[in-house]
Amino acid sequence: MEKEQLKNDIEGQKAITNSLMDLLNEYPVLKSIQSIDFSFLEESKGIAFYALGGAVIISDKESVTGNVELKCQYPFTVVFRDKPVRENRRIEICTFLDNLGRWLEMQPIPTEDGMQQLTEYPELTEGRKITQIQRTTPAHLDGRTEAGVENWIIGLNLLYEQEYEKEWIL
Repeated sequence: MEKEQLKNDIEGQKAITNSLMDLLNEYPVLKSIQSIDFSFLEESKGIAFYALGGAVIISDKESVTGNVELKCQYPFTVVFRDKPVRENRRIEICTFLDNLGRWLEMQPIPTEDGMQQLTEYPELTEGRKITQIQRTTPAHLDGRTEAGVENWIIGLNLLYEQEYEKEWIL
């Protein structure tokens, strides 16, 4: 029995990537000099997110009237690269990433201004709507170079839906 090949939502991937980059840079713990970039890290420091395989359609339903409902996922990781010289810095990085995961899950997190919580996800294009972002792994050390530069990482999965009317060609 052959396994069904998953389909990608190419247009959805573009919309999610752009929207997610904006959302990640609204994280209230980010300092004004920090940003979370897409798929780019400097050699010794930085924060970036990486899509893991793009936007994948996990469920596809079409009614006889042409109404199409898609359920999709966009797995991604956030990588925090730094060269910590003390153990407390490693704990700070791990806490930063774990709190980012909590914030994206719409849980309250501690900030300098008190507890803050993400209350809604950004709007997307063409009837797409983010339904949930969930952590798939806790923050952890993913690797260390000989120069002492470390990559700390957290795995996340963004779920979204899209509903549209199929155009009939006569």
